[in-house]
Amino acid sequence: MKKFPIFFLFVVIGCQLRPNDSDLIQRMVVQTTRDENTAFELYETFTLSPDTLGLLSNVSLDTLFSNDYARVVTARIKSKMQQAGYTFLQKNQDPDLGIAAYVVENYNVFQQVSYPSYYSGYYGYGYGGYYGYPYVSTYSSSTSTMVINLIDLQNRDAQGLLKVIWTVYIGDLEKSVDRAQKVLEAIDQAFDQSKEYLHRP
Repeated sequence: MKKFPIFFLFVVIGCQLRPNDSDLIQRMVVQTTRDENTAFELYETFTLSPDTLGLLSNVSLDTLFSNDYARVVTARIKSKMQQAGYTFLQKNQDPDLGIAAYVVENYNVFQQVSYPSYYSGYYGYGYGGYYGYPYVSTYSSSTSTMVINLIDLQNRDAQGLLKVIWTVYIGDLEKSVDRAQKVLEAIDQAFDQSKEYLHRP
């Protein structure tokens, strides 16, 4: 067995570089939630609207989607459902489950007023602080999340509402590198981390 001096290990650990920001967004965050009382194996069929993604946005321009983005995303969702053992049906064929995929796009602008202090270093030592003219800094923040809902189409609650039995949250689309490919990988991840219950026998 080889032995290394302790100081050598400290050098190796201490020299680890901080990752680049781009390295931190190579993969999108994928969160899945489910209805604990649902027996997913009892469903057999599903439907979804091909080539269609919903958009909830407070910005006027759609900057996220290319022409075939919705087609590629819905095709991947359909494929993963079929791999899990469910059969695709058209909406008029009375499917058990429905899938709604949409993007929530949120754009915020906020401002901050700053008061520069010429003597801020002496403040608290009896000199006080002398503040100059205030200035306003404007910042913008944009985030986008894809949401996929799996809906029970056969059983309504007492109010006649449909129940969402599985939800996927994928983000942040806005800051992701190679968004189109990363979304597909995130969809794969969502099904993979749900495979223990989201499948047919």
